[in-house]
Amino acid sequence: MHPRSFIKKEGIVLELKGESKKEIISEMLDVLIQNGDILSEDKNTLIGELLDREKKGSTAIGNHVAIPHCKTIVVDKIIVSIAFKKEGVDFDALDKKPVNIFILTLSPKKASSSHIDFLAFVSNVFQDKQSRLDIQTLTSKQEVYDFILKKGRA
Repeated sequence: MHPRSFIKKEGIVLELKGESKKEIISEMLDVLIQNGDILSEDKNTLIGELLDREKKGSTAIGNHVAIPHCKTIVVDKIIVSIAFKKEGVDFDALDKKPVNIFILTLSPKKASSSHIDFLAFVSNVFQDKQSRLDIQTLTSKQEVYDFILKKGRA
């Protein structure tokens, strides 16, 4: 399965409201709950697992991008939400820059190669400065979805 197949336009959030790491993660999980990708009763477990992963080392990879992720028994396939926040949030990035682009990734405990492949895929999509700038100017979930799929084929 190609890493881009895990991205669904229903999991895209054009403007987050959260102001902290926990609020951003919670809001993105709410989208996954609304889409039926995860159960509401698993939300607190997932918040805990994602924040525990953050304690091991920030998932803010620099250049205004964070990929909060964890492996969990709660899901049986990779589930993704991609979101944006214009003014950015402190996500403890090594470069100290606020994060504007978030790619929340939940992977099954046993999905080691597909988990790594997906993280590499999104890192490649967002490594280019112009791509990061361009994606933030898009105004619909469909545009964001199409942009990521196109960049993922390049």
